[in-house]
Amino acid sequence: MILFIKTRIPKISHYHLIALILITSLGTISSWVAAQILPDVFTPILFLSTYLYLKREHNKAEKISLIIIIYLSIVVHYSHYVIATLFPIILLIVNIFIKDVLNISRTKFLHLLGIVSFAWVSIFTSNIVAGNGVTTGKMSHIFLMGKLCENGILKKYLDKTCATEEYNICQYKDQLAPVAWEFVWDQKKSPAYNFGGVEANK
Repeated sequence: MILFIKTRIPKISHYHLIALILITSLGTISSWVAAQILPDVFTPILFLSTYLYLKREHNKAEKISLIIIIYLSIVVHYSHYVIATLFPIILLIVNIFIKDVLNISRTKFLHLLGIVSFAWVSIFTSNIVAGNGVTTGKMSHIFLMGKLCENGILKKYLDKTCATEEYNICQYKDQLAPVAWEFVWDQKKSPAYNFGGVEANK
């Protein structure tokens, strides 16, 4: 955004630039739109830190810092576990067949896969300790259903199947939450909490 404003208004002062960003962020829906396009700031951080770790040489302090950043970027979001697992594997395959493009040592790939593996072990361990068993999370199915609800897919499916199937959620098909977070977290409006809660609806 800063670069865009600078190209349009080259002579704008830093104070005016900061004021414009604050007004745009707080006084318009631009921040909401940006959050819809990129809901998690740690996704680009994960890609950038991974790329930096693989492509550049670092001293010990920089290497430790990047490892911590990569690890934290993975554990903050469920989707990042899959992304962090596939991304280095894809890069490794490209590196094997087209060495001149990336030119990354396999040792660094192994280090990165070690970080990803540790992240997987962390989430499984935390759920075992919490009594949830060997799982990535006890609410994964609710998050998925919330996304289907927000996209309108759940309503269309229930309209077709509730005539022949007796799902508990059928009685709420005309009162579904308009947004995913409401379906997932609102215990008064979400159907998931009206017949047994999270555990009863797996």
